[in-house]
Amino acid sequence: MTSSLLVLGGTSWLGGAVARNALAAGHQVTCLARGTLGEVPDGAEHVRADRDALDAYAAVRERKWDAVVDVSRQPTHVRSALEALRGVGHWVFVSTCSVYAWQSEPHRDESAPLLDPWTGTGLATDDDYGPAKVACEQAVLSARPDALVARSGLIVGHGDPTDRFGYWPGRVAKPARARRCWSRHSTTRSRWSTSRCSPVGSSAAPWRAWVE
Repeated sequence: MTSSLLVLGGTSWLGGAVARNALAAGHQVTCLARGTLGEVPDGAEHVRADRDALDAYAAVRERKWDAVVDVSRQPTHVRSALEALRGVGHWVFVSTCSVYAWQSEPHRDESAPLLDPWTGTGLATDDDYGPAKVACEQAVLSARPDALVARSGLIVGHGDPTDRFGYWPGRVAKPARARRCWSRHSTTRSRWSTSRCSPVGSSAAPWRAWVE
């Protein structure tokens, strides 16, 4: 069955992956995005809009949507979308495991305590990522108790612009520069000393903060 899907985003990494998979499944896909980060996948309709603008949803407000997928991390964007797009069949919000108050305890489920929600105005900063996502979740579930809130873990794969995961298999795949470089301080021969050797032809690990 073909559905009409509105992706709030769709020109960057995660939103683009959602749009491409929906198209591959035979759905009609529209992406609402500024388009400054790229183009929508082939076969998708691109509605250019800035979610900071008051009329951001003017071109899609009156259309019938079977589902909306929002990947935003900005509470103000999430709230404005919920206000403008009432009557949508299904609402999906992609959240994050960064909403949890304790990140170091394994095997916790969705009932685990969350961070306090971000209560600022305007746009949240990168440092407020987790609390801002909590605020987004609360806005979604307040307006749409039937919504699907998907708390993702580490999202990796083709098209990842951050190299936060891709560095590691690349690092392991390349041989050491001079010798096996086991740490002097290890009691076993299983601890790799990344501070004293590096893969051939590489520089320091490119580690960049990732923002959805």
